[in-house]
Amino acid sequence: MSDRLACYSLKPAEIFDSPEILINGHFNKASANNQQYFLDLLRTNSSHCTEFYTDGSLFNDPARVGYGVFCPKLNISEKGALNMLSNIFEAEIFAVYKVLSLCQSFHIVNVVIFVDSQAAIRGLCELGYSAGLHPLIADCRRIIYQIKETGNVTLVWVPGHKSIFGNEKANLLAKDGSNHIGEWLSGSLIRITVSLKRKKKKKKKKKEEEEEEEEEEEEEEEEEEEEEEDI
Repeated sequence: MSDRLACYSLKPAEIFDSPEILINGHFNKASANNQQYFLDLLRTNSSHCTEFYTDGSLFNDPARVGYGVFCPKLNISEKGALNMLSNIFEAEIFAVYKVLSLCQSFHIVNVVIFVDSQAAIRGLCELGYSAGLHPLIADCRRIIYQIKETGNVTLVWVPGHKSIFGNEKANLLAKDGSNHIGEWLSGSLIRITVSLKRKKKKKKKKKEEEEEEEEEEEEEEEEEEEEEEDI
């Protein structure tokens, strides 16, 4: 993953390219037919694509964040933890990043990634760039662009915790992964660095203010002494 400022590390083509998005209208968190809709969708895509399932998991007491990746076709089950300063959005994105990295390693050119986070999908597919672009999203976009030169990447939203086997498996992996030693995310590192800089700046400002107050007090004391001498 790149530690450079994200928006300046992307080529123009990478900035304005995105994966295909499929947020299936048949899926509904309140529906009892999600499993059947999912199986129909899977039959449509599985013949020419490799499907992956991703998920992120967050626990607050104690703070821990995990990710999970599952691919039934290749019998891949990956899990791990992020550092405790990461958030659930980063966990979801990191899981997708892991899938894209696996695609490069296994030379997979047509991949369907089932994600239960619409926020993660929007973050990955929003075109353009800004100074606030997360470095992890920049890395994902870069790999997506490389894969799409010869193949295709499709992101599919599926509702979580609705008995969809692949999603349930990824969820269990993410929960278990949260107990592992955390990986360091550049986005979190940026937040920590900014936070430390702000604290340092505040501390410096406070010190300067205290020094100014001391100087003013000394000047007042000197003036009082001079007035007493004149009397």
